[in-house]
Amino acid sequence: MLSTSNQLPYAGMTANTAGPGRSSTSAKGKPTSPSTLDIVERSEGSMRSILIENRYIRAVVLPDNGAKIISLVRRNTGREFLLQRNPRLRSQFPHRGFERHAYGFDECFPTIAPCEYPEGAFRGVPLPDHGELWSGPWKYEIGKGHLQVWSEPRCLPCIFRKRIRLDADSVLIEYEIESVSDQPFRYLWSAHPLLQIEPGCQIVLTPDVCSLLIGYSTGNHLGIPGMDCGWPTAQVSQGGEINLSIIGNETARTAAKLFTPQLSEGFCAVYYPKTDESISYHFDVKQVPYVGIWVCQGGWPSSGRGHFTAALEPCTGRHDSLAQAVEQNECSLLAPREKKRWELQVHIQ
Repeated sequence: MLSTSNQLPYAGMTANTAGPGRSSTSAKGKPTSPSTLDIVERSEGSMRSILIENRYIRAVVLPDNGAKIISLVRRNTGREFLLQRNPRLRSQFPHRGFERHAYGFDECFPTIAPCEYPEGAFRGVPLPDHGELWSGPWKYEIGKGHLQVWSEPRCLPCIFRKRIRLDADSVLIEYEIESVSDQPFRYLWSAHPLLQIEPGCQIVLTPDVCSLLIGYSTGNHLGIPGMDCGWPTAQVSQGGEINLSIIGNETARTAAKLFTPQLSEGFCAVYYPKTDESISYHFDVKQVPYVGIWVCQGGWPSSGRGHFTAALEPCTGRHDSLAQAVEQNECSLLAPREKKRWELQVHIQ
């Protein structure tokens, strides 16, 4: 079981959790050999879907809907980790974009907040809300032991690829961006896994994180965007303190987007104390130096009854707007015809 302190959960989780380049472990922390893997094409309503499963994990991918992972289940307990589609919110916002598609695990690229590309050959190109990858169909190919998916964004000349495979109780995602341009361009990438949560869930960061950059908070209750707030304990504008690491209740009607400083180790997690389960993320901080933290307790997309979810989002920049990230020099650069690769391991136990 994980403690509620800022250090012990991290120490406890890394003891039994494999990161990139480490051996995989079972849910009980014992080494495992690769298990039998099944990859099956099927349909999900009117869309094609790909089922990927082994003895530990069942995952479902929708290539026609941004290659979104819409389900990630730990098979021995049946826990669904990803936020599921909410028909009520879809009908509440019938003409709005991302609000109707905010569920599951997709990718944000080349921006998160809508903006115009700020400089150079692509100055003025409109970049949509949460980027472009989530909103259209991807091509795919089922390989030996993996699913390969790729998309060619319209806003910037590149090919975005990811390879998804399972290794015991981990999902391994290998990413690649390839420029098809003779001009360089800057970009943000952020993983975007919206989780099913419950009151009392704990967000776990590495022990050296003691403050977060505020990107947004409802009513500026944590402070003005661009300011820092404490972690795990933060001051609130109405007075008093709040433990940001502990999930409250959706009746709070709050939402916040926060960012870590540049990390020394690529790790973050959400712990479910009622069942002693967790989902953790492992990555190379040389390529993915930050984590965005989205906690929505009923405060988005409206101040009425909104989502109840959290997302830990390993990312390449500390702002949601590419224009702002370029101004602060906190984003990635892709040179002409260059390829960049990185990996993300999602471990459930």
